Amino acid sequence: MFLGILILTIFMISGCDVGNAIKGVEDVSKSLKESEDSSGGSLGDKIMEMLPVKIKEIIIGQRVRPPVRDIGSISEDYCVDSDGNNIYIKGHVSGMYDDDPFLNYDYCKSSTSVGEWTCNNRRIPVEVSRLCSSGYVCDNGKCVEGIPSNGTSCTDSDGGINYFVKGHVYGVNNTEPYNSYDIWDWCVVTGYLHEGYCENGISRESYKHCRDFGSNYTCNDGRCV
Repeated sequence: MFLGILILTIFMISGCDVGNAIKGVEDVSKSLKESEDSSGGSLGDKIMEMLPVKIKEIIIGQRVRPPVRDIGSISEDYCVDSDGNNIYIKGHVSGMYDDDPFLNYDYCKSSTSVGEWTCNNRRIPVEVSRLCSSGYVCDNGKCVEGIPSNGTSCTDSDGGINYFVKGHVYGVNNTEPYNSYDIWDWCVVTGYLHEGYCENGISRESYKHCRDFGSNYTCNDGRCV
């Protein structure tokens, strides 16, 4: 009886209304009855274990800190590079970073360069642009000797025949030894422009007199101005 009045008083001091305080006493009493057969610990210790955090703070006069998170439950960052930063093998990096899993595959950034995924010294995945060696091209995420499996390739940086923008065409030619190329637009002689472009995956070239656009036009640094 005395114990019940004591617990009821504690609950009411903590700010609970009468109904909630009585319910709290019933919950504590029930828990005490269920733990009668357990060994060790005084009655006071058992009561303290069953009281809400707010009540414990009032009794001991200080804030009750929450339990410390088990560091074993925290995922540790790691990174694995399947090809060891080798541009002649299509590999991937996989692992965990900031509690998020990742899986990134090497790929071709252009006909002669690889987007190579690797791990830095902090176990973070990073992408590095790597050029293939002379005579090699990028095919399916790795540098290979000869021509790509999908045939010749050609890319025009200025989107086709554009006499007013200096661009370049790059790719792989369609004749042995299938060397890669990278040719910039340039001024042949005063007023004349050499313009590269692609047609059906093959590099082409044209010549244009910039004065065709007006008497004040000339060729300068690979474009008509």
